[in-house]
Amino acid sequence: MKKLSLFAFIMMLCIACSVEEETTLDEGTNLEVVLENYKGVFTTTDGLTRGALDVTLSEDKLSATGTLTLSTGEVVSIFTDQIIDVGNRKEIEFTSNELSFTMTTGAEEEIMEIEAVTFRGAESSILVGQSSTRAPLNPILGTFICIDCPAPLDNGSTQTFNFLVSAADMDGNSTVTSQTTLAGTVYNGVATQSGCSDNGDQTTCNLNSGTVPGVTGTAFNPGGGPVTWSGTHTFNNGPSGGDDCSTASGTWTWNSSTIGTVGGDFTSNISGDCPPPLTTLLFENFETVSGTPSSTGYILRDEFPSSPDFGVIVEDISESISEEDYVGRVALSNLAAGNNSFAGFQGDRFFGVNDTDGVGSYNTSTDFISINWNDVSTMGFSTITVSALFAEGAPVSWDGFGNTSELRVEYSFNSGATWTPVFSISPTTATSNTPAGFDPENDGLGDATIVLGNNFRELSGSFANPGAAPTVSIRFFIEHLTGTDEDVAFDNVTISGN
Repeated sequence: MKKLSLFAFIMMLCIACSVEEETTLDEGTNLEVVLENYKGVFTTTDGLTRGALDVTLSEDKLSATGTLTLSTGEVVSIFTDQIIDVGNRKEIEFTSNELSFTMTTGAEEEIMEIEAVTFRGAESSILVGQSSTRAPLNPILGTFICIDCPAPLDNGSTQTFNFLVSAADMDGNSTVTSQTTLAGTVYNGVATQSGCSDNGDQTTCNLNSGTVPGVTGTAFNPGGGPVTWSGTHTFNNGPSGGDDCSTASGTWTWNSSTIGTVGGDFTSNISGDCPPPLTTLLFENFETVSGTPSSTGYILRDEFPSSPDFGVIVEDISESISEEDYVGRVALSNLAAGNNSFAGFQGDRFFGVNDTDGVGSYNTSTDFISINWNDVSTMGFSTITVSALFAEGAPVSWDGFGNTSELRVEYSFNSGATWTPVFSISPTTATSNTPAGFDPENDGLGDATIVLGNNFRELSGSFANPGAAPTVSIRFFIEHLTGTDEDVAFDNVTISGN
């Protein structure tokens, strides 16, 4: 093994070398036990196989376990008790038919290269460093194709382009170590991550080869001229977990004095990529009157087949103060005392529905109604998401049997000829006067842990657009809210795509 002294020097300027380890819980003493952990990136020297390495020492540091997760999703597990002291470090030897290598422990922010690695008989290489809560390392697996490279360089096969990203310093910048294969040789390069922008659920940063944040410099020199690259890195915000994602992509250039200037694109492994950020296709906050129906407005319909008013209807809140029956845009001032305790909506108004067949201007058979946004452009997105804020003024008033109360969010790719549910709001039990809960399975039974109340809460669901349909129609289909205190309210309806 050799240490990448340049990488280690840069990184160790930021954080002291005291050891911080992975935390677990000792069941016998209820004391936290820290386990020393290492993360890294792996590649065969031919660039055809790559993966992420994770190694953890036991509490007594007499054994170690590890996993190599390949870009294909395959996981190779390893174990060893072959650990010896070498000065103030430990030398750990893994030997198996699958994967064999020897590594030494190191300080935080010290990146080490392991050259004598064998994976299923193939010569390989590993970049690894200690990872902790204070100074986590983020391995990213990626590839490139050197389409412009002349023979004898490989210009047809996918090659390795991995990254190992360190924790950000006080200025928000991170050091990055790259691992690249070219013509059967592994090259390790230096880079920075900077200019990070928080976009809500995700953060996007700039990646530049070299040692100066935001400036593209030399990553490494394979002979004949420098290799440089730049791109972006997007990752999800929030605590680490099963939803972790990390996407890196960009362009690279090799200014070679022997073969000329060649270059191309690099991209991270798709299995770990973050989904593209959502783009808002339609937003309705009910603050202003929609006017005549249009592609950006909504249409209210009586959906009960036997109703004389079957078809398009208009909003009616004229009786809201005296009889509490209404359908339409409402403000708290429109609602009768005792029925105006809503909170958490945005602006002055929201859309409310209460006792549809009791509304004076509607037929008494109006048990089903829908609010529709028709033929919204999908902009070619492959996934569509619908979200809104929802509330219920009388939290235990829905019926869960017979004429079951329900609100279904549905979509159609054929202008309303057929509809498919995205998610529903349904009674939480099969009884009368029951709470209404989120029903993502659309099985008619709401989740008793996600119920509606007077405070608006956001609910959402997504669906695929596999045929790249140019438009989608969305409707909220409401049925059997026909009791005096059976109601629902919603605000900030958002249709998004990615």
